[in-house]
Amino acid sequence: MFPSERSMSRAVRWDGVTVQLRGDRGMDSLTPDETREVATWVAEHRDSSAGPFELVVQRDFVTDLDAAAQDARALEAAGATWWIEAGWDPSKVTAESQLARIRQGPPRP
Repeated sequence: MFPSERSMSRAVRWDGVTVQLRGDRGMDSLTPDETREVATWVAEHRDSSAGPFELVVQRDFVTDLDAAAQDARALEAAGATWWIEAGWDPSKVTAESQLARIRQGPPRP
């Protein structure tokens, strides 16, 4: 959880983290600025000899692939190394909508 000194201090001992915000924003996606803040925190608190660290973000990408690509580039520039297509809301996400999203393919740089 971010920002949480205890939680993030445990996370930096491993190979990566999927960041979740705290409190009322717990299900919100990280913005590029928040992603950069997490990446900076990790760089300041992780032993530089520990090797690479994966910063995973979760989000619902828009169906406009150009906008999704722009979002992905901003997250990458901020330090994200992976993203998970979230789709956690069962009132909005169905098997059919997930299949349609898969058929769209990934956003292209």
